[in-house]
Amino acid sequence: VTSILEDSDGFLWFGTYEGINKYDGYELKTFKNTIDQDLLTSNRVRSLGEDKNNNLWIGTDQGVTIYNNELEKFEKLFSEKLIRLGFNTSIVRDIIINQEDDLVLCITQRNGIFIFNEDDYSFIGQFKNENVSIEDVNFFKGISIEKSNYLITTSIGLFNFNTKTKGYNLILDNAIQYCNSITRLNDNTFLVTLLNGVAIIERDASTKSSYKLKHKDLEEHQFNSTLLDSSNKLWLGTLQAGVITLKDTEAFINQQPNNQIRFTDDLPVLRSSYMIESSYNSCWLATFNEGLYRFDINENPFHNYNIKMNYENGIKSNNINHITTFDEDRVLMTSSFGGLVLFNTKTKRFEKLPFLISKTTALNVNAVFKDSKGNTWLKVDEENSLRRHIKGENRINKVEEINFESRNNIAIRSFTEDKYGNIWIGTTNGVYKISIGKNNEIINVENLNSNPFFRNNKLSLARYVYADPLNDYIWIGADSEGLFRVKNDLNVLIDKLKVDQYVNDKSNAKSLSSNFVTSIVRLPNEDLWVGTEGGGICKVLESTSEPQFINYTEKKGLSNNVVKSILYDDNYNLWVATNIGLNEFNTQKSEFRKFNVSDGLAFEDFWFSANRIENGTMLLSGLDGFIYFNPNEVTKTEKLPEIHFENFKIFNKEIKPGDTINKRILFPKAISKLDDILLKHNENVFSLDVTSLHFLNPKNHGLKYRLLPINEEWIEVPSNQKTISYSGLQPGEYTLTVLASNSLNDWTIPKSLNIEIKPSVYNTKLAYLLYALLGIIVAYIIVRVILKIQKLNHKVEIEQFEKDKVEEVNEAKLRFFANISHEIKTPLTLISRPMDILSQRFKGNPDISEKVNLVKRQSKKIQQLIEQVQ
Repeated sequence: VTSILEDSDGFLWFGTYEGINKYDGYELKTFKNTIDQDLLTSNRVRSLGEDKNNNLWIGTDQGVTIYNNELEKFEKLFSEKLIRLGFNTSIVRDIIINQEDDLVLCITQRNGIFIFNEDDYSFIGQFKNENVSIEDVNFFKGISIEKSNYLITTSIGLFNFNTKTKGYNLILDNAIQYCNSITRLNDNTFLVTLLNGVAIIERDASTKSSYKLKHKDLEEHQFNSTLLDSSNKLWLGTLQAGVITLKDTEAFINQQPNNQIRFTDDLPVLRSSYMIESSYNSCWLATFNEGLYRFDINENPFHNYNIKMNYENGIKSNNINHITTFDEDRVLMTSSFGGLVLFNTKTKRFEKLPFLISKTTALNVNAVFKDSKGNTWLKVDEENSLRRHIKGENRINKVEEINFESRNNIAIRSFTEDKYGNIWIGTTNGVYKISIGKNNEIINVENLNSNPFFRNNKLSLARYVYADPLNDYIWIGADSEGLFRVKNDLNVLIDKLKVDQYVNDKSNAKSLSSNFVTSIVRLPNEDLWVGTEGGGICKVLESTSEPQFINYTEKKGLSNNVVKSILYDDNYNLWVATNIGLNEFNTQKSEFRKFNVSDGLAFEDFWFSANRIENGTMLLSGLDGFIYFNPNEVTKTEKLPEIHFENFKIFNKEIKPGDTINKRILFPKAISKLDDILLKHNENVFSLDVTSLHFLNPKNHGLKYRLLPINEEWIEVPSNQKTISYSGLQPGEYTLTVLASNSLNDWTIPKSLNIEIKPSVYNTKLAYLLYALLGIIVAYIIVRVILKIQKLNHKVEIEQFEKDKVEEVNEAKLRFFANISHEIKTPLTLISRPMDILSQRFKGNPDISEKVNLVKRQSKKIQQLIEQVQ
């Protein structure tokens, strides 16, 4: 790794001999030349810079490539003139961007300084030192000391370069014949790394043109990189031996004694190459042979010890099993096969034991407890009794009255002292009560298993015994039998005490969350808390009557449900140690803050023993030694992370600026630079990443997001679960809003992205308008047809009515004529018969016969007509 840059968006860029890498705290994205793509002028990246347009200048072994941050595109800085001047075959060792002059200076190893305009990247000129042959000098690094003036380190000394006069002036040529990096320590003081050691030089404050050498130092080392951090610590990177850190820069400038810290990572060779301080209070060290290292600028509040440190009088095993307060600053502790020690939290050193005890006996002590009278109780391997050191005496005496009634070597898990001065001991063979008199005499030793409550089910694996400071109770946590409450009383035998047991009941949400109880603590505000393995922590309500247990587990933010111990600080916050990290629980806000290795812990797998002493220091045991810290020294302020939208995908295909989808460019620039995006109806299956930049423990930092109007409630996840996906959204307008938190659970202001999904042409407002118009027309036609049909039907009905009326009239007429004809027929018949007679009678009378025949013919004709009518 050759170079590091933190860009204006908060991302880190690492230049290597195999391309360039972008880092967001979660994963590296590598950009380099391959068979399939040609991005950089060369994969051997040497230097990095960022201009005012937020574009990256990437110096390589073959010139410069510019990364357009908005378009996410690489562009090689290339022209015929640059080729003629050899820029595209030059090693660019440093890039200096001076926004006062709007200039970009590219310092090449053997080809001088190339200057470009920062606005349009136009080439201004190449500037060499005319007094020195290019073959005789290597240029390395430079800094801008003021407008137009730069200090440049080279293989022949330190030069002042002026962009206006285009001239080089050699500085302190008698004292500095070689230098490869330079750092500004204050307005007029600079640190220059030499071939051997470093030099402190000072500029004349009045003339600002003359320099003097203050002193040289650390000449036993070769350095090539330096950094002055925000806490005024000076970091010096060596060519072979890692990093040297000086805590007081002013003292170093003035040649005063200074505290040096060396970091080699226990390697024979650690070659540093570059260092920067990020805005997240971290120092990043680039190396040539071991990649990258990150250091916290702030002092780590979590101190630790393990046997590898090999302190004098130190413990001989990492498995700490007992920690008891000795005085305000010191604790006594024991470990499995590691003996008894006295540790001073103030001096951070082990001290000799405060009483006479043989080394062999001390090495075999596996349990220790100091009572309120100042007496120290010890348990030695292979002994089924205790030893006691009485305050004021020199000797340690065996307590003959105590016999733990076990065939095997009994293990003591916990001690506690009740308000009457009696000692309660939790062991692998039950719980014992040692009654102590006023003169330290032992009055009685009792086993809780003699209580009738344990007649049929003896208590064996007592993990934690706790004397309640508020109420006269002894609380006992067992490995598998839950929580016991013993009603304590003065001068009452243990078999007469009332015992209650509380266990997990899956049908009762307010029962104990797990039957493996590891820790119990009563806060000064009278809250009672219980820690369990597998069930997290529980707040105990109504502890004096019928207890109810309110559990807080991984679902509510705890790092792991396997709780080993609980301590509390001055603000009544709980410090919960688990087998996956340490948690600070704010009891007022019910919020967890998690700590792991990336936060400064030496380990994350804690053990059961823990204690808080009077000076506020907490000591927590683990499987790799112990950790000690003061909660007041743990930082309570932290920068809020930056939020960026990244990696927008449609149907799992990443869309980059300028990419064409469905015959159009979806994003004209990076999605992180956009406030609105427009999608088509068939682009409604998409995802994007919400990156929270903090470069710390991702589980300790959260994200909240919601998509309005679909989600009214916030969805909260750890910051490493940064991908948000949606599938099958209906056309419409949506607003995605996200927030990010730091480890203190402070949240950023919301960041929003407006997403509009366009409907298909068949679902647009115009289409719906046309559908409505078409519907109206169709309805109009249908109504018209119906009305016309109804009109025709009505007309037909009228005509049929008229026809029926005519027929009715005709029928009436016919009936009338029929009736009339019938009435007429009879008289005609009566007339025709006489006429026949008259015709016969007057046959001979032509005149009468003619008249009679006329009547006869007419009557016959009438009769025929009548018959036709009928």
